[in-house]
Amino acid sequence: MDPGQTVAVNALAKQDIEGFTIDVAFDFDKWQADFSYTNMESLEPNPVYGVAARLDGTTTDLDFVVPGAAGSSKLRQSSERPEWTLSGLITYTPTDRWVFALNPRWQGPEWAYAGTTLARMVDENGDRVMDDMNFGDYFVLNGSVQYFLGDKKQHRFLIRGVNLLDEDYLSAPPAAPATTATPLRCVARSGRTTALITSSTAGTVNRGPSGSSTNTRSNRTKGPASLSPLAGSPFSEG
Repeated sequence: MDPGQTVAVNALAKQDIEGFTIDVAFDFDKWQADFSYTNMESLEPNPVYGVAARLDGTTTDLDFVVPGAAGSSKLRQSSERPEWTLSGLITYTPTDRWVFALNPRWQGPEWAYAGTTLARMVDENGDRVMDDMNFGDYFVLNGSVQYFLGDKKQHRFLIRGVNLLDEDYLSAPPAAPATTATPLRCVARSGRTTALITSSTAGTVNRGPSGSSTNTRSNRTKGPASLSPLAGSPFSEG
């Protein structure tokens, strides 16, 4: 290998994943509710544990380890794995033609970590110049209204709304910057999105929240794209 050349090597590491899921469903004639809670502990070795801090902009190692949990915890929650999630689907069916639905989702902490080199960097006060980012801890509420038309209810009209409370949140982890001068980049979500969807079928129509597949769509967007809906919910596009 020529001087100045470098090589990257993947090291074997053990990852310990444990968790549980609790599903609860209720059915009260015109009201139905389904809730799902998932708790996941996905631990991996912390590559910054016990590593000496380094003065930003230099190659000088200092006489203390990286401050905070980054330097003192042997294990950490894996990146892009939320510690817990709670989602629900609440529907109200006053008649056999109308279906109203709400789809709340709570998201626990989810982390994006600075690279090992950047995580070591501290300023003259001994504080990290690039902190790890928790891009979880948010709540999003989606909703929909469906109406079935025709003698056999073969026509469906669906109006759906995403991020009804107009929350700002991140749906993807930030991209790790190359240097401390490069800011973290991430996929931010904000604004409400509404859509009108119609569909027709010659057979039996499923009146459930997931409905039938769509063949005509007209979107009206009031803001940027929002959180992707849960599979099988009234917000999936079929």
